[in-house]
Amino acid sequence: MIHKTGKITKVEPITEADDLKDAKKQANAIAKAKSTLADAVAKTVKANSGYRAVSVAAEIEGGAANADVGLLKGSSSKSVDEKL
Repeated sequence: MIHKTGKITKVEPITEADDLKDAKKQANAIAKAKSTLADAVAKTVKANSGYRAVSVAAEIEGGAANADVGLLKGSSSKSVDEKL
């Protein structure tokens, strides 16, 4: 993916068992979500001044869909869960 435009440049099938298992878990979380990953990232970045999002993954925790957002500020990093 080109990081400035978001354009997908290459697509590869998921063939590793662990990767496929993780992809299915993320798809399940997205299916239960009431908002988008983009909305969750925007809300998280707004609530964490000076940080920028560097990763996001959908997950199910306690039966609810969440986004696990990775944040970076200089050399400081943290992970924040945001409801989906």
